[in-house]
Amino acid sequence: MNKRHNLILTILIHLLTFIAGFLNGVFFITAGTAVSHHTGTITRVALTLSKGAVAEAAAFLLLILSFYIGACISGMLFHKSDCTFSKRYGILLLVFSTVFFAIAVIRPPLRIVLSITCMVLGIQNGMFIPYNGILIRTSHFSGYLTDAGIAMGKVLRGKRQELLRSVHYLSGIIYFAAGAAASAFIPSALFFYIIAVLYFFTAVFYFAFLGKSIT
Repeated sequence: MNKRHNLILTILIHLLTFIAGFLNGVFFITAGTAVSHHTGTITRVALTLSKGAVAEAAAFLLLILSFYIGACISGMLFHKSDCTFSKRYGILLLVFSTVFFAIAVIRPPLRIVLSITCMVLGIQNGMFIPYNGILIRTSHFSGYLTDAGIAMGKVLRGKRQELLRSVHYLSGIIYFAAGAAASAFIPSALFFYIIAVLYFFTAVFYFAFLGKSIT
C-alpha cells in the first residue's frame, strides 16, 4: 500500500468516525441515548423490563433491532470475504446524506429518527475498511480501547511494529470524541443538515480519490 493510498484511507476513516461521533453526540443531546453502540442500550432493556416498563423496554429494543438490521443489510451488500472497495460504499454514503437531508426537512418523530439513525450506523459499522492489515469499523469504539491497550502492551514487550496499530486505534477514539464535541456547538435546527453535508462530502471524497480502484 503506497503512502498516498494510505493517507486517503486514513482521511476516509477519520471522516466516518467523526460523523459517528457527531451523530452519537446529537442523540445524547436530544434523546439522552447512544446510537452508535448498544452495550448500554441492552442494559437499559434489562433494567426497564425488571421494573415492568414494557413500553420503554420495547423502545430501547427497537434501537438494537434497527442497528442489527443495518448490519444485516451491510452483510448482504458486502458478502464477499475479500473486503475490497466497491462503488456501493460511495452510493451508500450518498443514500445516508439523502436520508438525513429528508429528516432535516420533514422532521419526523424522534423515535423514528432514532431507529433510522441506528440502522444507518449499523450499515456503516458493517462497511469494513481494510487498512494496513486491519479491518476497520467506524462507529463503535469500546473494542478500540482494548485493541489499543493490547497493541501498546506488545510495544512495551519490544514489538515496536505494533506502535502504529496502537496509534491508529487511539486516533479513532479521538476523532469520535471530536465529532461528539462538535455536536455540542451546533444549533439543534441544523443538526441533520450538517450530518447530510458531512455524508455527502465523504461520498464525494470517496469517489474522487478511490474511484479508480473500485468496481
